Amino acid sequence: MAPNWRSQFPIVETTTYLASHDQGAMSFASSDMLAQFVEEWATVGPNAWDRTWSQLPFETGNTIAHLIGSSPDTTAATTSLSGAFVAIESCFRFQAAQRRFVTTQLEQSPGRRFWQRQAGLEETVVRSWDGRTIATDTLLGSIDERTAIVMLSNDLATGEAGIDLKRVVAAAHDVDGYVVLDCSTTAGAIATEVESLGVDFAVGRTDGWLCGGTPAGWLFVHPELIDQLEPATAGWGVEGDPTWPDPDPIGIGRFLDGPPDPAALYALKAGLEPILEIGIDEVRNVSLSATGWLIEQATDAGLTVTSDTSEDRGPIVTLEVSDAFRVQAGLHALDVRVGTYSPDEISLGPHFYNNKADFDAFTDTIRSINHG
Repeated sequence: MAPNWRSQFPIVETTTYLASHDQGAMSFASSDMLAQFVEEWATVGPNAWDRTWSQLPFETGNTIAHLIGSSPDTTAATTSLSGAFVAIESCFRFQAAQRRFVTTQLEQSPGRRFWQRQAGLEETVVRSWDGRTIATDTLLGSIDERTAIVMLSNDLATGEAGIDLKRVVAAAHDVDGYVVLDCSTTAGAIATEVESLGVDFAVGRTDGWLCGGTPAGWLFVHPELIDQLEPATAGWGVEGDPTWPDPDPIGIGRFLDGPPDPAALYALKAGLEPILEIGIDEVRNVSLSATGWLIEQATDAGLTVTSDTSEDRGPIVTLEVSDAFRVQAGLHALDVRVGTYSPDEISLGPHFYNNKADFDAFTDTIRSINHG
């Protein structure tokens, strides 16, 4: 890791910032890019669409494609994560004989709620045998000729007991079903080969590991499907004249839900730059080292680690604590940023700009809260 990256993120100089899985830290470069947006808005006005703004979904999409293992022109930024799900759903007319969507008990993606609300679809939930993992064979047993959509999050494919995504994709395709993979909790921290895995769609947020600030979204569509499917979304861009929305856009632009948010995508563009320069494999190495330190120190402090601790673990460490929301509030009051999603766990998301001093500060602070 380049030694100067930490100095480019001002919040880590004043705060123990371990919440990058919720929202990545803002860099000076992101601030500069947002200032550029304001300047263009003030001085160029609507002509900025012709010059730069309309291309941002495709430029940032191709950068994300590099991180998730997809070909150029298969990935684009969307106005939101929900917008990506809407674009996918608009491609289908679910029939009575094939109207099941399969997901898991552990699924936390908003995609699960989205598919639950689609008329005509019936949810099948695969249960976890231990409350932490999903057995691949159990999941495969729920995929049959009635399956239209399999909705999974990529974090369930990490770790020793991770789901075998290739087998899941093959099973879904055997019955003419489609696989949607939510990479919000991994993209930017772990390299994912979505195209070689064969998933039909992948989606994600831009405000976590990608350090995009404003929560826009992104969408990958498998290259074999881009021209085959007929999304009902408005679309954006057209070959030969990408600076203006066309009534009949082509390629990945057909799946967009309208014009981009230039401010959000300028911030994302800056957030992606250090990840590209460091390299996603090195970011992963840093993550493994950081989570290893946190696991070791938390264990030494008498805390129970509830997330995977194997060498294949994901980028988030979860710890069992009593009254997690109180503990989180106490940590935040002392300028230690963490996440929490349940009353008995806090979650830690270190990124490439963190260092061992952050982990020491977290351990010392939580000890003082628990024993104070």
